[in-house]
Amino acid sequence: MPKRSSPDHSEALRAVERLLAAKPETDDAAAELWQDSEGLVDFYLDGVDLRSHPIPSREELGQACFWMAWLVEVWSVREHQQLIFELLSPSLGVAMYELRPRVAALRQACLVALEKMATEQGQQVRQLLPEDDIPF
Repeated sequence: MPKRSSPDHSEALRAVERLLAAKPETDDAAAELWQDSEGLVDFYLDGVDLRSHPIPSREELGQACFWMAWLVEVWSVREHQQLIFELLSPSLGVAMYELRPRVAALRQACLVALEKMATEQGQQVRQLLPEDDIPF
């Protein structure tokens, strides 16, 4: 099947429906899903930056981005939703290395939303640093 350049969100919507059918039922499961998703997004970003290892597939990255966005309620932000739809639409051609700025922006928005959620719940999560660098 030839790759399309215009968006058809039906594939992505079906993928999102499948993901939501398996959404986490407990806080612990959600926390584990968050950590796995964040780890995969970080692996992608490092892979693009360093070109030292293969990057995740578009489906894996799309799922990870979806879960991060959905878990902290930034799923409805149009530019993030568009990125996820592009990743979850296999018949739509994408250049994985060129998505890096958009994936990084989604990641940062999710971390900010996570911090806000934790603050509202009276908890503190790790301090956000540029690209979440470890301070040592």
